[in-house]
Amino acid sequence: MTIDLKEQFKQLYTAPEKTPVFVDVPEQKIISIAGTGDPYAASEFKDAVEALFEVAHRIMFACEKLGNPFVVMPLEGQWWTEGMKPLSTLHKDAWKWELFIVQPDFVTKEIFDVAVKEMAAGGNHPALSKIEFKTINEGKSVQVMRIGSFNNQALTNAAIDDFINSNGCRMNGKHHEIYLSDARTVAPGKQETIIRQPVA
Repeated sequence: MTIDLKEQFKQLYTAPEKTPVFVDVPEQKIISIAGTGDPYAASEFKDAVEALFEVAHRIMFACEKLGNPFVVMPLEGQWWTEGMKPLSTLHKDAWKWELFIVQPDFVTKEIFDVAVKEMAAGGNHPALSKIEFKTINEGKSVQVMRIGSFNNQALTNAAIDDFINSNGCRMNGKHHEIYLSDARTVAPGKQETIIRQPVA
């Protein structure tokens, strides 16, 4: 049976479009690459996306051979600035980001290392040396669905801020986005993104 973590943890990958909700996010294994700068201008960002998906698919094929088939998860990203100041669309060159893809629990560091080694043997990949295998644990969070361009999120962020304040919470981590739509094939007005904010 092919494992799809989006179905297994459906509450983490669905949300109302306008009304934020609380979710409890368990510890997750991820493969990730961190960087800095405007995602729409820096080649570093594009290189990171390509490297992550190639390694993710190599891991998937390796696990399939071991009898553990699974669906590759969507791209996710955490965004922040120095000193955790509010993100500003006017200063994207100062944004810090970490892109990642969640992995099933049975994926090990050894499987990851083999996938990276195989990819390195296939040619030059600028971002490959930056990729990491790690865990994250966001815990209690607030999330909401945004439908529209990946580059337009002001109203969604305001809804989350209002929800956090009205429930007596405070932000407790980095702004998190889960890109459920493929920007190459889905029109900007129909792109679906989960916006998540860890809270305390």
